[in-house]
Amino acid sequence: MKKHLEQSLESIHTTIGELVEALTQVAQEDGNTPDKSYELAAETLSSILSRQDRQIDILPR
Repeated sequence: MKKHLEQSLESIHTTIGELVEALTQVAQEDGNTPDKSYELAAETLSSILSRQDRQIDILPR
């Protein structure tokens, strides 16, 4: 399982600021209001970061 997980991971080299900006721009396309857009971007960022924490715990050190 660990080997399969390692092979399926891809790296994206970006800053947190660039990621937040990109998420916000995409969220603005779906959000009805600025508040909803920022809420959607924040939820998406939270989801991405929480998945990253779990993947780091699984990988061998």
